[in-house]
Amino acid sequence: MKCAWIREHRDKFPVKAMCRVLKVSRSIFYKSPKAEQSKRSLRSQRIHEEVKQLHAESYGNYGSYKITKAMKESEELESVCRNTVAKAMKEMGLKSRIRRTFKPRTTRVDPSKKPADYVLDQNFSADAPNKKWVTDITYLATASGWVYLTCVLDLFSRRIVGWSISTSLETPLMCDTLSNAMEARRPDTTQLRSARSGGWELG
Repeated sequence: MKCAWIREHRDKFPVKAMCRVLKVSRSIFYKSPKAEQSKRSLRSQRIHEEVKQLHAESYGNYGSYKITKAMKESEELESVCRNTVAKAMKEMGLKSRIRRTFKPRTTRVDPSKKPADYVLDQNFSADAPNKKWVTDITYLATASGWVYLTCVLDLFSRRIVGWSISTSLETPLMCDTLSNAMEARRPDTTQLRSARSGGWELG
């Protein structure tokens, strides 16, 4: 009878205190065949399962902030604070795969190399296709980590004529991008000149 009362009120009072007041051995209480998980422990179990599921669905990218937000916005999931989610993630060994401290660099100056001539001179207009191409490099966060994206844009049509993705910012990335553009457009390269501003003038 006493064990049943303790189980009924364990969400309101500490089990240790109730056992002491009612003179019930805690070992007897926990060994009771009718002992059930408290509402708090059941809720904690649900929270752990939901946090683990959301973390997996984000391919490991979500941290405590985004998981907390997703749980609060869903009517089917538990609404919890960020500290609760962070604690659950720590207990399960879950971490966000994206580190905010990582800042990819898209410009790496080699002092031993001579810069290309500045042939475009801020003139980004073109009177025909494949006369002037410009390039740019950016970085993107993916499920597999950070990647670099390069593209070639035709200044006449303002269309992307070549692009490439790589996990490395080495020279082959830009070479692959240019090769893709050349393969797609097959321009006249007899007067090809590279520009310091990140572009090419082809005629």
